[in-house]
Amino acid sequence: MFKRATASKPFEELSPRKMSELVDKCREQADYMLSCVRVLFYLIKDFSFALVETNADDFTKRIDDTVNALDAADTPKAMQSAFNSGKESIIEFITREKEQIAARESELKKMIEFLRSTLTNVIGENREFNNNLYEQNIRMEKIVHLDDIRKIKESLMVEVKQMQVVIQDKQSNDAKRIDTLSHEVKDLRASLKEYKGAATTDALTKAANRLAFDTQIRSSVEHAEMNHKPFSLLMCDIDDFRSFNTDHGHQMGDLVLQVFVAKCKSVLRQTDMIARYGGDEFTILLPGANLKLAMGIARRLCAAVSGARYIHETAAEKTEFSFTCSVGVSSSRRYDKVNTLIERADKALYAAKHAGKGCVWSEKDLSKADQRASSARKAA
Repeated sequence: MFKRATASKPFEELSPRKMSELVDKCREQADYMLSCVRVLFYLIKDFSFALVETNADDFTKRIDDTVNALDAADTPKAMQSAFNSGKESIIEFITREKEQIAARESELKKMIEFLRSTLTNVIGENREFNNNLYEQNIRMEKIVHLDDIRKIKESLMVEVKQMQVVIQDKQSNDAKRIDTLSHEVKDLRASLKEYKGAATTDALTKAANRLAFDTQIRSSVEHAEMNHKPFSLLMCDIDDFRSFNTDHGHQMGDLVLQVFVAKCKSVLRQTDMIARYGGDEFTILLPGANLKLAMGIARRLCAAVSGARYIHETAAEKTEFSFTCSVGVSSSRRYDKVNTLIERADKALYAAKHAGKGCVWSEKDLSKADQRASSARKAA
């Protein structure tokens, strides 16, 4: 900050401008270092194994708490305290994880040894069984060639055929057993896939559920900071849904939710994710989309929803209906958090609802509206 004085030269004071430049440079360096620390924490979290025994969920929460504490720290001492707390959590978790992995590795080695031993025994038994039958078959065939003992020949021929039948039966049974095991493994894989899908899917609409959305947006925010690639968030709300439920009943309301998700999926890209956030409110994550691209997608979505007419036919009546939706859009920023991103999209959605519904507002539109309101107040 100040040049060191020498015996022949006094302190050289810095000008206010130079001092301001140095302060700005230090602040920029501090922001960059904090960003690096945040990214390193995210990488540690990503590369940790999700083992139940190590309480990985609690570790993930501790990492997030540490990052939040670092962001909120306003003094070097507070930052040091937050970092030391996070460092201790990481060391403690890595120690537990190493111990657990070593234990699992030991168990795996025992399982492999058991399987190897069992397989060796089975192969050995089969080989011995086949060899014995083969040797007996050879011996019997030699006896068969003795023409002077016709009765023995006939008996041995019967024995040979019986042994051939035994061998064929064993081969057939082994093939069936292998086929059965293969089908069981296939069924288990299908069941596991079904269970995993059910755990992250909204049962009514078949969109992703809130748990899946929370997991994905947290990962998207972290990867956006690490890779500097933008993504956007749409907050969608079906207009007058409560009145629709009151006028037509909850079954029709459920149908509207299902139709809305289906219509969204017809507009969205394969990489996009639509999730039911709660009630008639939905969120859509748009990977790699900046605010301009996200606004285009949101407008197409609104137009597709409002432009469609639907007919619900039952034995008692035929009901024709239509509906609109409002959308709020936000795009990821540097140092963004999940809650700040959602908050901006939610405010934009609120503005869209009050602007006449069936329309799209972005966080940029909010800034313009605030500026116009500020100018009007100054003019008044």
